Amino acid sequence: MDHKHNAMQGTISINGIPYVQVPMNATWTKYVDALEKALPEHPEDELKILRALMTYTGLVPAKYDRCLEVVERVLQLSDDKDDRAEALLNRATILFEERRNLEEAEALFIEVHSISNEYQQTYENLVRMYMERKDLEKALHWAESMACIEGMDHIGLELKGDVLLEMGRIHEALEAYEASAQLDCYPSSAYFGIAKCHLDGEHYEQACQACIKAYETCHRPEPLYAYGAGFCYQHLDDPYRAMKWYTKCLDIEPSYANALNNMAVLSLELSNGWEEAVPYLLRAVELSGEALNKSMRVVYRNLWAYYTQILDKEKADYYQRLNYKCLGFDDDRIDFLNNFGEE
Repeated sequence: MDHKHNAMQGTISINGIPYVQVPMNATWTKYVDALEKALPEHPEDELKILRALMTYTGLVPAKYDRCLEVVERVLQLSDDKDDRAEALLNRATILFEERRNLEEAEALFIEVHSISNEYQQTYENLVRMYMERKDLEKALHWAESMACIEGMDHIGLELKGDVLLEMGRIHEALEAYEASAQLDCYPSSAYFGIAKCHLDGEHYEQACQACIKAYETCHRPEPLYAYGAGFCYQHLDDPYRAMKWYTKCLDIEPSYANALNNMAVLSLELSNGWEEAVPYLLRAVELSGEALNKSMRVVYRNLWAYYTQILDKEKADYYQRLNYKCLGFDDDRIDFLNNFGEE
């Protein structure tokens, strides 16, 4: 992306097109709007503008349909192989992201690879696609192919680790993640992969060290890495360090339900009472908007236990109901369970 900065006006030109200006720090939607405005005004530069428009409409989900239109126009206007590859890659990515036509997306990604093996998205999306299908051998093939491309080798090795971990080949996955961490300028996700391998074997000390390395090397703060360190310390019976790392997690993402719940559990263990624990649980409920998911189910179960213990039947029933809703139960089934006991 070639931006030219106009210091006097605080604007930048998009892709080196001098008459397409946007304010600094403009959103991708503003980029799209500026390019759309320029398109009818400069028909002599239609292909140049369309190339840029194809890129930025592909970054805005609300503009995906427009991106597909631009892709078709680029394919009509240009015989350049790079233009064709980028157009097909944009179309394939949208079809895959929106799960519109996975068979066509797969074929297009492979066609793009036949034109050029230098597009990172091709490998990443094919690995994701085959992992979703549980076709792990094909996923592994594309991860290993990416690992052979200079400049993308660290990403390919990390993806290889992801696939091998899914296959249960833990030792090989660990080797792939470790090799990726040696090559990557920002190896945080590779270190977290190392942590996942150690967690699989319940080697919490090594997993904890890897989570901390992931946290320390990430480009921007990542709550999952801090949570992982806290989780490991909790399993190492070091509650104070666990709470320290859960606090780091919550400083980044205040509504991280698992961290709030585990803080409550640790507070309960340390104080032998609910007074310090319950505020964390209620905070999780408030910040999540009473979300119904696996993480919040643990929160609701603990609140159900607390209000049952203090004989507050109304609140106990309320959080019991939310707990069941996290399992996908409808109101009739919940009423049945409440009347006749758990299945």
